[in-house]
Amino acid sequence: MLSCCRVADSGWRNRCGWGVGGSNQEMMAGLNSETTFTLDSDAIGNVLAEEVPVVLDRVEDKSLVSVAEAASDFHLAREESRDEESTSILDTAFQLSYSSTDAPSITEATGAVDCDLGLLFDPASAVDTEATFDAEGDGRAEAFIPASFHGAIGRHYPEMIHQLCVQENLTIQEFRLLIEGLNQGNSIDSYPNHLKIKLQNFSFPNLQSTCVHAGLLPLDDVLLKECPFYFINRLIARGDRKFPESQGLSPEVYWTNRRGFASCYDTIFTPFVWVLSRIVSKEEYLMLLDHAENETWSQTKALIVELQSRMISYIDNVYQPSFSLKKSHVKWETRKSSPFLHLCKHGFNWEQLQLFTKLDSRYIDFLCEIESQSRGGHLCRSMIATSRYIQEAETSFDPHVTLLTWEEWIEDYQDSCRRDQRWRAHESTVTLLNRRRDEREPLEAITMDHELFVGQPYYDYDLNTGARRKSD
Repeated sequence: MLSCCRVADSGWRNRCGWGVGGSNQEMMAGLNSETTFTLDSDAIGNVLAEEVPVVLDRVEDKSLVSVAEAASDFHLAREESRDEESTSILDTAFQLSYSSTDAPSITEATGAVDCDLGLLFDPASAVDTEATFDAEGDGRAEAFIPASFHGAIGRHYPEMIHQLCVQENLTIQEFRLLIEGLNQGNSIDSYPNHLKIKLQNFSFPNLQSTCVHAGLLPLDDVLLKECPFYFINRLIARGDRKFPESQGLSPEVYWTNRRGFASCYDTIFTPFVWVLSRIVSKEEYLMLLDHAENETWSQTKALIVELQSRMISYIDNVYQPSFSLKKSHVKWETRKSSPFLHLCKHGFNWEQLQLFTKLDSRYIDFLCEIESQSRGGHLCRSMIATSRYIQEAETSFDPHVTLLTWEEWIEDYQDSCRRDQRWRAHESTVTLLNRRRDEREPLEAITMDHELFVGQPYYDYDLNTGARRKSD
């Protein structure tokens, strides 16, 4: 079953630190130009002082320079081995209806998440976020919202907003400003010039009257719900950096790794954690974290019994398993105390846990499903490959990566299954993203022996105290 323990063989553990999957988880033109101008130096100074805009995701240098780019060849990394049993599960998973269940049909509730955008960027890039919102337009075609995401906009916003996005080709930054401004009842003069022109072209008064008092969803809520890489990146950003630093690992590697770095169990992306996020209070979860840190885990017995009871009830009555997962799998994991301990020892905080309430369980099940392929580590490799393209304030930001939707990802997986082709969780995902990025520099697949994987620990746990020590 997918939730069962996966123990690594010593050979592979020494090489890259990943466990070997068992059954079901027990298993980017050369434009070079030279132009000579003779200008008064004071005039040049005035132009540079008054006319150079700061553009979101790009700092322009108005000096005359030669720009040269070289697109690197994309090489698909081949896996060293094939886990036949895991592949069998993935080949048949699409046949299982995610809505099929013996329990009554109950809609999964989506709770509110109290989290800020907190855009990540390198201060050395000198891009002022507030200044960029006043720019005259970013001019980067790749910053526009991909057509593939327009459907998601249509699902969450009035049709008039959807039409505006398509007709005026908004960027993701412009769209965020639009939603915030409409919710606050701002006048058209409050928007930066580049967005104001687009709103004037579309008839802003009609748009404003349509959306007044509509209570539009914040864009971040939609992105969290619709876009897997946005979701995972946000979860990583909300984690305490002291935990990956203590293990000498990058945040991308740490937060997508084995939960608690135990010798068994998978990542935090499991239905167990999704169900827990729905039934536990902040006070209760902070208590678990405190006892795990202080190695007084035995004092959590009564609380864990209560949480297990609530979780079993939620699994029976609300949770709708998808792909190859079954309710019995999640119950099996829930009835043990070790998953709670491993999650807490990993440093998974309350803010990170609340992000799970933004998602339908099907999407967490999908992450669990693909991570059970072969030796695991697929999410970790995918985050290393994509991380530079999903930081919105960076010049490398690419919405074709960030705005990939869950359903596009799942459809690519299921299409391979229908054609009886093996879908490799990381390599196939990189291929999908490169098709979306078209002529841009291709992403490269990350091999299992990547240097960022070196030094991953394995721990044994004392389930009475919560103490842990490195495995021999």
